[in-house]
Amino acid sequence: MRNGDEGQGQRPIGLDNLDPPPETLNVNVRLPKPGDSKENARSSSDWPHIFLYFIPIPISLALIVILAVLDVKLVFDPPGLLLVLNTCFLSLLPFLVAYIAVKGYLSSGSISLIMLAAGCLSLGLGSIMAGFMPLTHLGVNGVVAIHNSSALLSSVFQVLGVASALVGLPPQQDRRRKKRTLLSLFLGISAFAALLTITNVYGVGPVFFVQGSGPTPLRQTVLGGATAMFLVSGLLLGAMYLRSGSRFLFWYCMALLLIAEGLFCISIQTTVGSPIGWLGRGLQYLAGIYLLVAILEARSELVVRGLRLDVGIAKLLRHHLEPLVEQRTEELARANDELRHEITERVRAEEALKIAKDDLEERVQERTWELVTTVKALQKEVATRKETQEGLRRTARALKAISDCNQALIRATEESSLLNEICRVIVEVGGYPTTWVGFAQDDESKSMQTVAQWSFEERDVEKLDVIPFRNSTSNLQIRKVHH
Repeated sequence: MRNGDEGQGQRPIGLDNLDPPPETLNVNVRLPKPGDSKENARSSSDWPHIFLYFIPIPISLALIVILAVLDVKLVFDPPGLLLVLNTCFLSLLPFLVAYIAVKGYLSSGSISLIMLAAGCLSLGLGSIMAGFMPLTHLGVNGVVAIHNSSALLSSVFQVLGVASALVGLPPQQDRRRKKRTLLSLFLGISAFAALLTITNVYGVGPVFFVQGSGPTPLRQTVLGGATAMFLVSGLLLGAMYLRSGSRFLFWYCMALLLIAEGLFCISIQTTVGSPIGWLGRGLQYLAGIYLLVAILEARSELVVRGLRLDVGIAKLLRHHLEPLVEQRTEELARANDELRHEITERVRAEEALKIAKDDLEERVQERTWELVTTVKALQKEVATRKETQEGLRRTARALKAISDCNQALIRATEESSLLNEICRVIVEVGGYPTTWVGFAQDDESKSMQTVAQWSFEERDVEKLDVIPFRNSTSNLQIRKVHH
């Protein structure tokens, strides 16, 4: 049976109705090339929008050059403003991204998601702690140390997350292990932020920045490393975007690039609260908005696919070959399902044939048993008829012998001839092998005198030996012949 036969009249199962099994199964599955997918394809109309969203980066670079040349000494850093801005743009928005990434990690086990979540959590905690430092009147060193160190830790996690997406690390499947990993990262990041805050509150932390003089080498090393790693992460995500076309990757890439540019701005400031420092802060705040847009774009992409945000966001961070492999796997799975259906139909047909064969064999055995029983009954009937016929023949011979004896008795003139004739009739007509007649003699030995016989040899008659057997009513004796 084949799929094309569905809906038609069922054919009787028989050897002549079965389709021959195919010698080979040809499954033609084409591996799509990058850009073949409709949802990943970027039309030429997308590029103006992409350029528009990219404009803040070149504009900010130009402003950096202008402000660096002008070297404006204006300082604006009112207490509480940094806390509000950092909390709104660099804490709450990264916390939102981290929350969604954590849910996606618990659902999918993606290493990339947990690393990105850790990076956003580090950035958010460091930003909110740095925002509190101006309220302690302990100077700008605490603000710079906490923010820059947290940015470095965040950049490390961002690089690890993007690298794991590019390498294609297998997801974690054990739910307990995922929870342990999540708890370990959360406690580690929280402990790191708390340690930074405590050391700077008590003034035992390293010096990162001196107001009016500028940054220390340690601070430039930390901030330079963070800037470089945010830049590398953003460029790698941009490469992934060019291959997949996911708007989530584009906006997340832009956010990382803006953070890298913002960190560069504050790395060249000599006074906290200067115009170039606020430009760096503004770029980081814009990066927080871009992170929110990335989440919204991810949601819109996944709604089209019928996936929840927490479940499907891991799919947007996969290596560019993984969707192709998944599509190939799905096509192979469909081909496998068709083959399984074909095999199932063949198995059903074979089972039907086996049932028909077993039924036929059972019927043959029943018919054979009936025939054997009939043959045995016929043989018994034939044997009975033969016995009956033989009995009839014996009876007929006996009656014929009696009749002939009666005829001989009627025609006899002498006793000796009558006895000989009767002996002949008994042998030839009655079917007995031999017969003889003897008269008992009245002598001492009680001998017997043969007076008639038939089919005996003369020498056998002379050897007849009489074994006396006396009956109470007659002198009839039975003779036994010894040869």
